[in-house]
Amino acid sequence: PRKCNALEALLKARFPEQYAARASEVASQRGVGLAASAGNHATGTWKALPADAHILWGVACDGCGLWPVRTEAWYDEECPDKAGFHLCGPCYTLGYHKRVITGKFNQTHLPKHRMARMAEVDCF
Repeated sequence: PRKCNALEALLKARFPEQYAARASEVASQRGVGLAASAGNHATGTWKALPADAHILWGVACDGCGLWPVRTEAWYDEECPDKAGFHLCGPCYTLGYHKRVITGKFNQTHLPKHRMARMAEVDCF
């Protein structure tokens, strides 16, 4: 996966000390400076999801691009576009919906719109 520039900027602004520490850690693991790693593919670790994990296969996050959403999901109740505007739990918690006026597919989303938590049955 590629880095999400919007999420990276949000994390850098919200958690500057932790972001700098993690960036230094990643750079030391690669043996390169931060400038050399800019724009590369995202790095990190992964773990298998439990069999009973809550996965919303028909929903992608308009904040970080996560698909399928594997946490709680939120949607814009007032978005007039068919695609809708959706966020994963972490992006909702970070307040992404209060800082943007569009989604990944140029949906009409306004910061004043109400967001509601999606139930697992809300998607296919």
